[in-house]
Amino acid sequence: MHRRTEASDSANDRDGPLNIAMLAPPWLPIPPEGYGGIEQVVDLLCKGLVELGHHVTLFAAPGSRSSATVREVLPQSYPDEIGQAL
Repeated sequence: MHRRTEASDSANDRDGPLNIAMLAPPWLPIPPEGYGGIEQVVDLLCKGLVELGHHVTLFAAPGSRSSATVREVLPQSYPDEIGQAL
């Protein structure tokens, strides 16, 4: 059994940075204004992963901003449709 240690989990111990795709809910832009739910968690994860040197692509609602590369998934955001299928 492989036991994880702080040293073996470090991004610096790998051959290079990882390519990571993050998918955010499509209803609200990242980071959220005046809202702290899942969108805030996604924003913090993207920031942390980019700071560690990884290549992060964030697929999110239009108007999203991030240190990750942002790809808009819909033509507009749908804040009134939270919880519904689009």
